[in-house]
Amino acid sequence: DTTSEDSDDVNTPLTSRLSPRSSSPPSSSSSSSGSATTRARHATFARLRASLRRTARSDHVLPSVYLGSILALHLSCFWLLDSLKDPILTLTSGIENQPKAKMLSILFTVCTTVLYNMYLQAPNRGLVLHYLLYSYALSFLLLSLLNPSTSALLGFLNFVLTESYGSLITAHFW
Repeated sequence: DTTSEDSDDVNTPLTSRLSPRSSSPPSSSSSSSGSATTRARHATFARLRASLRRTARSDHVLPSVYLGSILALHLSCFWLLDSLKDPILTLTSGIENQPKAKMLSILFTVCTTVLYNMYLQAPNRGLVLHYLLYSYALSFLLLSLLNPSTSALLGFLNFVLTESYGSLITAHFW
């Protein structure tokens, strides 16, 4: 019985548990219960693997991996951009302008969301997300080519784009 074995082990002093065991062979009851526990564990894992094989058909694996990779890419990009938006704003226009940048980003995000919802009514609404992604990618690419320390406007633009990207693109996958 493994529970009595565990309780005996808890009641023994730490020094005796750390000392090497005697060279006598283990009793037959503990080895048989250990192998029974191991067999039960292997049987449980075998049932779990069989269940996963039935659930995850081969035609679902590739799309799941593809979408999971896209989600991981979006989240990692957002976390990187989000960690950089405050220092860039501080360098370009000062931390005292952060409340203004937050209000501007909320206004921009609401306007972008309204436009996004309007375009979803269009017949080719599947392309709307692609256009939104391309516009963010192009905006961040152009912003990275410019030197943000030269203008306070670029710091505000970086803050606003990062906030709206996190609100729209990242939330789109959830």
